Amino acid sequence: MDMLRQFRAYYLKKAERFGSKWDYEANAIFYAKKRYGGCINPNTVRAFLNSFIKKHGLQKIHPHMFRHTSVSLQLQAGISIADAAKRAGNARPDVTLRIYSHTLKKNDLHCCEAVTKAMPKMPKREAD
Repeated sequence: MDMLRQFRAYYLKKAERFGSKWDYEANAIFYAKKRYGGCINPNTVRAFLNSFIKKHGLQKIHPHMFRHTSVSLQLQAGISIADAAKRAGNARPDVTLRIYSHTLKKNDLHCCEAVTKAMPKMPKREAD
């Protein structure tokens, strides 16, 4: 979170520096340096990630896997499907549900555990 706060401060400083040239409407978190706040080209992201992976000897992944990880973690943490869908940019929550339903199976176990913990200990009934 500290790194995100630092990046946000850096982003705002850059935007202020470029003034009216800055593309606020793009609302890009990671922006193109030569586009003054405009969206970064996906090929640039892929190239950076591939270079980083190679440099550090990591397993090759696609940038889209970060999105899947984020949505899966949100759902496992109990965030509603509608909220996770909105954050993922899915117009319809049923799309998110269809893609990520496998992550919700773990939630079923968590729900059962929560109910079990919440119930008072019931006395055992003596045999008749």
